[in-house]
Amino acid sequence: MELYPKISNYKRVNLIAYIMFTISIMIGGASIVVNFLTDTTILWSLIVIIGIIHTWVTVITSIRSNINIVRETIIQLVAISVICFVIDWITKYRNWSIDYAIPITIITANTIVFLLTIINHKKHAKYFRYEIIVFLLSLFPGITMILKWNNKFILPIISLGINLLTLFNVLIVCRKEIITELKKIFHM
Repeated sequence: MELYPKISNYKRVNLIAYIMFTISIMIGGASIVVNFLTDTTILWSLIVIIGIIHTWVTVITSIRSNINIVRETIIQLVAISVICFVIDWITKYRNWSIDYAIPITIITANTIVFLLTIINHKKHAKYFRYEIIVFLLSLFPGITMILKWNNKFILPIISLGINLLTLFNVLIVCRKEIITELKKIFHM
């Protein structure tokens, strides 16, 4: 089963891609010009450019990949977290990315990975690797709490709690597959 239809007219697709890329450059350039003509205290045009770059990277990687939804979810988790942090820094760093955006993104990614692990029972062990990656990424808000970088502790604690709960659930439900996969990985 293919998620994307076969492309029959490459010239047409290339023309559309070229037009969309040109429009993206024009939007980025226009935002820089407007930003410098109106208000230079906040470089909000960088936010627009980051959004454009993220969109293009997402489109290109989605088209070229074999559609591993879980891997794409992890990539988006990291990308969106970095983008939120950069936006927070550009707008004079008010900690909303660490207090709210990154924990919510981690909770969302964890929920998606957990649901896909449960739904696709044939790939429990493969998805367990991604559960561990999400768990390790969920430690970031906890580290920010220890370093006192964030002002709100509720969402980071909830994020870590949800990730621990789902990790243990996956360990319980998929323990046989996980042990087999770990033996393969470590050549036992």
